[in-house]
Amino acid sequence: MPIRQTLDLPDIQLSYLEWNQGQTPLLLLHGLADHGLVWSSLGDYLAPKYHIVAPDLRGHGESSKPDQGYTFDDHIADLEALMDHLGWSSADIL
Repeated sequence: MPIRQTLDLPDIQLSYLEWNQGQTPLLLLHGLADHGLVWSSLGDYLAPKYHIVAPDLRGHGESSKPDQGYTFDDHIADLEALMDHLGWSSADIL
């Protein structure tokens, strides 16, 4: 079962689900108009091998929904900040 976490960034709060059982970092990114919970079954299945994080990208799920800041660069900056917070220098991404 994942744990819901929140990372406070300068312009938003980034909500994410974390399965912290395995070793290999794995980011599970949802599609447009979705949220991190879409990965719940796969996360449970892969948790013994991977340290999994499934964020609700800005404007989705339980993350903040700002009026602006939805560029590709904004999303990448959010993910870089999340990885820094987790102490990850790299991760597998799905």
